[in-house]
Amino acid sequence: MNETLFIVCVSVICALALVLIVWILAELVRMNKNKSAKGKIVAVEGTEYELVPIGQVPTHENVKSETVPAEAKESMTVTQAAPAEEAEAENTELSEETAAQGTLVDLDEDGVVLLKRNEAVPYPEAYENLSEEQKGYVDEILAHAESKEGVKKVVNDKSASVYLGKKLVVRILLKRGSVYARMTVQNNNFAAYTDSAGLNIKEKPIEIKIDRAEMVTAVKDIVDISYNDLSAERERREEEKKAQRRESRRQARAAKLAAERENEETAE
Repeated sequence: MNETLFIVCVSVICALALVLIVWILAELVRMNKNKSAKGKIVAVEGTEYELVPIGQVPTHENVKSETVPAEAKESMTVTQAAPAEEAEAENTELSEETAAQGTLVDLDEDGVVLLKRNEAVPYPEAYENLSEEQKGYVDEILAHAESKEGVKKVVNDKSASVYLGKKLVVRILLKRGSVYARMTVQNNNFAAYTDSAGLNIKEKPIEIKIDRAEMVTAVKDIVDISYNDLSAERERREEEKKAQRRESRRQARAAKLAAERENEETAE
């Protein structure tokens, strides 16, 4: 009798344990489905988006919905603006603000989705949209840079830049209603080393947001430092070229004299 009761109790306990396991698994599956159905929240330039399937209503309040385009699902290619490098001439200079930039956003483990930003506003139009105070910042910086000897100013749809030869002194960028100054603070010792070693290594530019008058003064001071360094490097390179030309002329004269002596010895 005791043995039979023991077997019955064990059977009941095993059955209850099996039911409990099945219930737990079912709840986990249901929770995962509910979680995936809510949509994922991403932030792009301060604006939150909910990624939901096409045609589905977003489940979160005060959040914009961003559906996944079919072509984006298929190709899963993203255009990402790369930082602009300092080119050798002004017609090859590009700012990092390119039209139709893309932002890479995690969607799920299967891929990514492309969220396009607004197209870039041309520099002249963006300048007109600035406040009078911001225009004053831009004008003061550019006027200070243009006062330097031997510089030139170039304005295009991307930016307003001031160059010394092919070297950038300062570039003004207008991004989403804010003013930025981009400059390269050059280390002349480093530049001389890379030249002598034949290395094509460039220093990264710095970018400063101009949001108050104190920043204008700081940018003008950095422009002075950068211009002086660029001028010194320019003089160094010119002196090196002159020395190379003198050495070439000396070697040419020496070769000519050696040839004349050889001709005289042959004639004798």
